[in-house]
Amino acid sequence: MAKKKATKKKVVTKVAKTVTSAELKQYVSKIKKLLTQRDYSVIDSGIELARSLAEAAVFEELLQGCTTDKEGQLVNNKLFMGTGPAQPYLNYALISMIAYAPKDCVSAVTLRRSITRLTMVLSSTEPLAELKNITSLDLNGSGSLRSVDGLVNCTKLTSL
Repeated sequence: MAKKKATKKKVVTKVAKTVTSAELKQYVSKIKKLLTQRDYSVIDSGIELARSLAEAAVFEELLQGCTTDKEGQLVNNKLFMGTGPAQPYLNYALISMIAYAPKDCVSAVTLRRSITRLTMVLSSTEPLAELKNITSLDLNGSGSLRSVDGLVNCTKLTSL
């Protein structure tokens, strides 16, 4: 009779990393520099760095001051406001930060739920998939937009 080999189950526990105030400041500074470039691949690097940290405090700091007005329109903070040529890049960075923030980032979750109207120039609609309450979207000036696949999850959208 063959012996059954005892198998050991590996228990994997996810340890929440806590970021010190000094580390938070360094991460935020580096991510700000990446998000404010006029190069989508550099902005994507900033977004990926923020996401890889999975630290709500990083997103909270970057989104501080962003809100919605009484019509549900997104109001940018100073970080995500720029000159005409820079604005599409900043819009992409802002929408991506809101869309891809962790679930424990109160600012981002609140913005995702409360944005119902959006008027901005974008190069990609992919991050908009997380903004499920959008009813009105104005993408005038988004000439470099190649696909609207990101709008598939925006089932409440009635005006485009």
